[in-house]
Amino acid sequence: MRAQVVLLRDGHILMVRHSHADRAYWVLPGGAVEPDEDVAAAAVREVLEETGLSISLERLLFVDGPRVVGDHAIKQPRYTYLGRIVGGELQQIVDPRGGNPGKGCLTGAMWKPFDCTDFDAATRDTLRLVARSLDFRAEQ
Repeated sequence: MRAQVVLLRDGHILMVRHSHADRAYWVLPGGAVEPDEDVAAAAVREVLEETGLSISLERLLFVDGPRVVGDHAIKQPRYTYLGRIVGGELQQIVDPRGGNPGKGCLTGAMWKPFDCTDFDAATRDTLRLVARSLDFRAEQ
C-alpha cells in the first residue's frame, strides 16, 4: 500500500522528484505503509521524511489501484489525502541509498504548476484524479 498527500499553495502542488538510472519523474510526496502502520500516519510520516514539512490531513480524497496507466503498473492500492502544512520548511532531501531499487531514489521536492509539462503519463493521470476529487475548488 502507498499513502500520498496533496499539498496545494498558490495554484501549485508539491511534488517530489525521483531518479532512476537515466530517467527522473515527479510524484506526490508519500510512500509505503509499514506493517501494522495506520495509512494516515504513514502519509504524515512520509511527507516529513521526504520534504521536512509537518502536515495535518484534512481528508481522504480517493483510493486507486491496482491498474495500468500507459507503461506504468500501479500494483497496490494508493491512498491519496489532502493535507495542510502546519510546520517546518521545505527541504531538498536527496537520498541516493534509500528508496526502492526498481523505482529510484528521492532527489528533491518542488512546488510545481498543476498542469506542468514535466509530468509523465502516470503522474498526469494521478493529478487528473486529484483535480476531479477536489472539483477544482479554491483550495488550489
